[in-house]
Amino acid sequence: MTLISINGNQLAYNDEGSGPPVIFLHGYPFNRSMWKEQVALLRGNYRVVTPDLRGHGKSDTVPGPATMNAMAQDVASVMDALAISEASMGGLSMGGYVVLTFYRLFPNRVRSLILADTRAQADSEEGKQNRAKQAEKILAEGMAGIVDSMLPKMLAPDTVSKRPEVVKRIRDMMLQTKPEGAAAALRGMAMREDQTELLSQITLPALIIVGREDAVTPLQDSEKMRHEISGSDAAGIIFYGAYIHFFEFAETELFRAVGLPYGVMFDELDIWLPRVHIECDFHLAARLDDLLEVSVYVASFGNKSMRLNFEVRRKGEPLLIARAHFILSSVRRDTFETVPIPQELRQRLAPYTEQIG
Repeated sequence: MTLISINGNQLAYNDEGSGPPVIFLHGYPFNRSMWKEQVALLRGNYRVVTPDLRGHGKSDTVPGPATMNAMAQDVASVMDALAISEASMGGLSMGGYVVLTFYRLFPNRVRSLILADTRAQADSEEGKQNRAKQAEKILAEGMAGIVDSMLPKMLAPDTVSKRPEVVKRIRDMMLQTKPEGAAAALRGMAMREDQTELLSQITLPALIIVGREDAVTPLQDSEKMRHEISGSDAAGIIFYGAYIHFFEFAETELFRAVGLPYGVMFDELDIWLPRVHIECDFHLAARLDDLLEVSVYVASFGNKSMRLNFEVRRKGEPLLIARAHFILSSVRRDTFETVPIPQELRQRLAPYTEQIG
């Protein structure tokens, strides 16, 4: 854990792994530890940053409501301190409110979005009143006064009855939250702006996740976001720009499969492989509920560059939906000059290299 001072207040975060940066923002009333499984999975290929939002975890509580604007500014300060110019950003519930606010304030610093169990609408008057009552109850009774009533809303019935270890982990996380911080967050969420009109301005790849049994975030709220964000149209067809994200994941998995995730490539081979040319051809439309397979292989090596080919098909079907190729240039990490592709990289990629003739 690292602490950063923002306007005299301490904000805690973890910074793990190397590669393209990903920032995860927790929900209310949790902390950064909720992302431990995601961090463990991704840190071999990505730089994963998980802050404690103000008033939660090890971060200080700041006087007054913890508004979504203030939390988004905090995240920007963490990015500045870590020299991260842009990142993929994901948020759960309250964290999703902050992600949308961050995109409104800093659109050029967001590479892609994950919006999990969240919504773009502001609270109704009834919702604002309920948050005010809960804040008063927390300040009077502590977090123990709300935990038992909140847990059934946070977890599916099967989880509550069959996964006691998960229930304990969530309960403990909630009980560790400072009452003053939780109350400030409740008041800040009640003050948040309606961001529905922002959705149509989002042109980045966006992943929207909601639990079918979610008692807090209705499924229709997530459906509304899916229809409004231009990463997919109302007919449920995958927007062309989203395929670039598929190809990026396939590229990452290719290098991971040969034991060269980005962090290892940087440290052991002293190079990185920026994309200097991209071409895509689209043959068929794919729908959001299609199960797609993305294949990637090395088409050719040059002295200082290489070409990756990608093919997209529906699972189990021969027809090609899309194809693309990336040209990657071999660049020395410290000087940015182009250098010959290391022989070790060629050898490791040999099983995934197209054989001609």
